[in-house]
Amino acid sequence: MKVGSTEFSFGYAFMENLIRGSATALTGAPVFPTLVQEAILDYDGQISFPAVPLFFQYKLPELVTRASASKTPMACALVSFKRQASLTAHG
Repeated sequence: MKVGSTEFSFGYAFMENLIRGSATALTGAPVFPTLVQEAILDYDGQISFPAVPLFFQYKLPELVTRASASKTPMACALVSFKRQASLTAHG
């Protein structure tokens, strides 16, 4: 089962919620790199708080469903994240 939102929509909502819930004001505007910039910078979003900047990489989860899933000892839902090969070569 796929999530009904895009990675950008999720990231924006997550960062907006984090900013609104913070007692500390930001030192600058949140950064949302373009897809080209993201391939170089390796992050999806950045927030600058006075003490430390926070960098985020988002992955949309998919719910894993199987007949045998109910037989696992875990009492939580299982999720999977699709990985995509990086557009840049890291040495």
